[in-house]
Amino acid sequence: MPDTALQPDTAPADHAVHDTSNFLFDIGAQNERTRLAWTRTALAFLTGSAVLFRGVPTADNPAVAAIPTVLCLVVGVVLLTLSHRRYGHNQRALKDTSLHMPDGVFPALAAIACVFGGTIAVGMVFLI
Repeated sequence: MPDTALQPDTAPADHAVHDTSNFLFDIGAQNERTRLAWTRTALAFLTGSAVLFRGVPTADNPAVAAIPTVLCLVVGVVLLTLSHRRYGHNQRALKDTSLHMPDGVFPALAAIACVFGGTIAVGMVFLI
């Protein structure tokens, strides 16, 4: 005789298995975690710009030292804005099957910006 305790259709009412076949996505927080990760990345850029800003007055050429500071600030603000927009679009696309999920251009550009910003920050450490 097969063990019927493990079959979903014989589960007791208090442990009933919910039918999620009508849902396009898991009700979990994957989209929220991704947005929080992008927010942390943007905050890292903003923090980096604040650290670089402290070194601007002591640099030999403050105008040149201000360029990476401004770039990190701009990248941080752009990442915050785009991650918020992407989160909203993803939420709508997950619930409405007629919408398409966004492509990977934003993450690729953000990764390039992170590498570029990190390279500039390391370079500034050695130059200042």
